[in-house]
Amino acid sequence: MGGMTLLTAVWRGAWLEPVYPRVVRAETAIRKLPPEQDGLVIAVLSDFHFRRPEPVMKRVAGVIRREKPDLVVMLGDYRDRRLADFPECDVSRYLALCREGVPALGIRGNHDADLEAAGSGDTPAMLAAAGIPLLAGDRVVLQLRGKPLQICGAGGGADAWYEMTCALAERDPSLPVIGLAHSPEVIGGLPVAPPDLMICGHTHNGQIRLPFLRDILEALNREWQLNFDHGVYELPQTVLAVTSGLGMTRLPFRWRNPCEVLLLTLRTADGP
Repeated sequence: MGGMTLLTAVWRGAWLEPVYPRVVRAETAIRKLPPEQDGLVIAVLSDFHFRRPEPVMKRVAGVIRREKPDLVVMLGDYRDRRLADFPECDVSRYLALCREGVPALGIRGNHDADLEAAGSGDTPAMLAAAGIPLLAGDRVVLQLRGKPLQICGAGGGADAWYEMTCALAERDPSLPVIGLAHSPEVIGGLPVAPPDLMICGHTHNGQIRLPFLRDILEALNREWQLNFDHGVYELPQTVLAVTSGLGMTRLPFRWRNPCEVLLLTLRTADGP
């Protein structure tokens, strides 16, 4: 009985939860969002850390094909610095597959920044090959459902706060603004007013969650000791959405924390 329990746990953590993404649905009200964009859906993909991408990416592609979101955002860590030999051309192919022709935007993660600093990566070219513009301190205005929506993006390196500040400095105050940042830490250090909605990844929601022990990986990596590890948080000046992502780092294992595709539905809100 003990052996069967152990085998079941290994199967669940090494195959089931890392390969079969759950679809997490959430809604949030955004100030200044026009009625035409009420119900607009953003699919959030993050923390790929590609190891064996074929099974999970095909399922992600199926989710995007079935749900038909208005926009796909990719929040970085496409490659893992511990698996630097994973070819960027393969990453591009899988990213193009899982966006299914839907408009998409991407940012860097901390692993992407580290690989570039070591001369082992070219994130802009990798995303461009998949038809995905990279935001790094940039602001773009997209026409979605016939109305403009501005999006600011910052990467996952040491310049994340600076990049987000530069992007937000260019915002049009008459339009809703969405921020994309790899880590939710960025929300706490901005010298300017935050975006109306900030979407982040990075935490993996702890990756391994054990009963009575909170996020075992937090003990291994102090930077993950965050107040916002997973979910949608209503903050005084903004809304923060954090996804647990798709991949794994350090250990090729997820437990009580399946990989996920976050489908975030935007709703109009009253107020200035």
